[in-house]
Parts: sequence; structure tokens; C-alpha cells
Amino acid sequence: MTVSLGFIISASVDQKSEFAVWQADLIRSATGEPGFVSVEVLPKYPSKSPNTALIFTFDTEAQLIAWQHQNKTQTLFAERSIQKVQPTSLGKDYQVHGSVTDVITNIIQPDREGEYLDWIRRIQMMQSQFPGHCGVYFQSPLHSQKPEWITLLRFETLQDLEVWYGSPIREELQQEAENFILSIQRQRVQGAFAGWFPSASTPPPVWKQTLLVLLVLFPIVMLQQRFLSPVLKTWGLNSSLSIFIGNAMSVHLVAWPMMPLAQSFMQWWLSPPPGSQRRLINAVGLGTLTCFYTILVAVFWNLL
Repeated sequence: MTVSLGFIISASVDQKSEFAVWQADLIRSATGEPGFVSVEVLPKYPSKSPNTALIFTFDTEAQLIAWQHQNKTQTLFAERSIQKVQPTSLGKDYQVHGSVTDVITNIIQPDREGEYLDWIRRIQMMQSQFPGHCGVYFQSPLHSQKPEWITLLRFETLQDLEVWYGSPIREELQQEAENFILSIQRQRVQGAFAGWFPSASTPPPVWKQTLLVLLVLFPIVMLQQRFLSPVLKTWGLNSSLSIFIGNAMSVHLVAWPMMPLAQSFMQWWLSPPPGSQRRLINAVGLGTLTCFYTILVAVFWNLL
């Protein structure tokens, strides 16, 4: 059973470059150690917060402790104010908030893992300084029969991710990696409800998607409870089948026509144009949704 330990580190905006180097060095100190499984970087939300959480996972507690007691690790720890925490206690502020995640799988040439890990240190150091970077997850191969190194690279928007991919520094690093990486596979994940926002070239943030889904889903569920459920009950259907039918109808109604209508009405809030006053727009949008929620709750108050 693996063992994880989290570290919360604070770094001001003017220390971003310096902190990126320190963070990359700390991660590199762990990746080559016996028992290393993975590391996850979770900047605190919102993105302007000076805090970042790093979660290290090893095969055993003894290996985790041994890494912490390494001279290199102790030297790095001494350079920063660090708070040790259990990953389960980090709370929602350190959950993944990025809308776009690229899953990158690498297979490395035999006996060149050291070069690869040094390269990972440098590319993580550079990408963490780009706008919109929302952290990274890096995992070593789970077993020798499947020697895949996996990276989950997160950015706030697709545009932010494309800026990183189009940068000269990344192109230079990728050309260097051709010397020791045998294969690269990429898969993109865009938000929790990407299928309900197909027209967006840059999907809205996940929290906006979630709030809009709630707006259209709540009245559908309430109407089903009031009118559909009693009918299904009179048919003598098993409750499992009744719930399945209700859920199937709900999902279809959300996908069409409710979600397209809601998106059309709230597009100004979902994806504000570049250069707009995003804080004001977000505040007005939240106020608008709160009014809708209140009206819906009031309308359905005595329905059931």
C-alpha cells in the first residue's frame, strides 16, 4: 500500500521564477529515489494565491522517510517555509480547478531514465511559469511490463495551454527529448461537462459549467418528481427501473434543449471576451444565477 505526504509552500508573485526552480529541484530529488510513485502539484485556488501544495507518494513509509532525510531534500526544505499535511486535509482550495488537462504518456529508452528525469525537471520548471498553469501530476511506471511515465498537465483554458505548446522554449525541449523518448501519446480532457459545451473553442471553467448544469437540471428533476414518478409508480415498475427512466429523460432534456438555451442566455458570463472586466462579469453572472435559483426554489416550494 502506497504512502502519501503533502507539503504546503508559500511564494509571492515576484518569486515565481525562483520558486519554479526550487519546486522543480524538489520534485527531481524524489523522482529518482527508490519507491517513488508519483508527485502532484496543486496551486491553491484562486490562482493569485501564494500557496502551492505538493503531494509525494512512495511505495512504503520507510522510503518516503528516507527521501525526506536525504541531504539534498533537507537543504531544499531549509530554503522555504514548509507545512507538512495529510493530503486528505487539503480541502477544496487545493482541488483541481483547471478546465483543460492533457494526459501525456512517455516510454523512455532503456538506461536513459536519468536524462529523462532531468529533462522533466526543466520542462516542469518552465511550464509552471506560463499564464494559466494549474499544476501537474507526474507518475512513474507502475511495473516493468508497462514502462509508461504519465504526466497530467493542467491549464486554466485551452488558449493558455496552446500558448505553452506554441512557445519556443517548449519546442526546444521537445527536440531535445527525441534523443531518449521512444514514444509520446497525448489525450486531452476538457472539463467535467465538455460534451454539453461543444460549441466553445475554449470551454468555460468547470465551476461555471457546474452552476449552469444545476440551473437547468433542478427544474427538470422537480417536474419529474411531481408528474412522471407517480405515473411510473402506477405502472408497477421496479424503483430501480423508474429511476433509470427518469435519469435518462433528465440527461436528454439537459443536453437538448435546455443546455443550448441556457448557454445562449449566459454566454456573456460563461466566456467573457478578451479584455473585458472579468471580475465584474463574474459577479453579475453569479448574482443572476442566484436570482434564478431563488425563483425556481420558490416556484417549486409547494409542488411536492
